[in-house]
Amino acid sequence: MLIGVVVVAVLFGAIGWYRHLTRPPVSVRPAIRTSGPEAPSTVTPSTPSSARVPSSTTTTSNRPGRDARGPLALNAKQLADALQSEPELTAIQVFDRRYRGREVTWAGTVTSSPPTYTLPYFEFMDTDGIHVIAWCARNGGPSAGTTVTVRGHLASNPKGAFVLERCRIL
Repeated sequence: MLIGVVVVAVLFGAIGWYRHLTRPPVSVRPAIRTSGPEAPSTVTPSTPSSARVPSSTTTTSNRPGRDARGPLALNAKQLADALQSEPELTAIQVFDRRYRGREVTWAGTVTSSPPTYTLPYFEFMDTDGIHVIAWCARNGGPSAGTTVTVRGHLASNPKGAFVLERCRIL
C-alpha cells in the first residue's frame, strides 16, 4: 500500500514538472507612459503592434522583448535628470523599469582607453560632462582626447555614470 502511494506521488510530481517546463513563457509588456521624457509625443514611435517583436530566443539581452522599444532621443544629461524626476521611485528603479536595454547614440571625448590586449571598453565624457563607459566588441578603443559618437544599449547606471553595452563607434 505504501509503495502504491509513493508511486502515485512521484507520478503526479513528474507530470507537474513536465507541464511547468513545457509551458510557453509568459509575455510581459511594460505599461505605456503618457507623460515625462519618454512620452509618445517626444520620442520616435516604437514598432507598430502588427510588427514582429523579437522573442527571447532572438534577443541577445536577458529580458525578452526589452529591445523591441525604439531608440531613445535623449542625451545623457536629459536621462540623468529623468532618473531623478520620479519621487516615488529610486533612480535605480526608474532606470531598470524604463531605460535598461534601450538604444542611445551619444557623442563625447574619450578620457581613457585600455591597451589593445585587455578588455574591449573605453570611457568618455558626454558633451554635457556625464561619464560614460562603453563596452564595444573591438581590441582596445580610440585614444584619449579623441571625439567619438557611440551607439549602444544602456546596461547600468553606477553612481555618476552610464554603462553602454553592445555598442559601436559611428
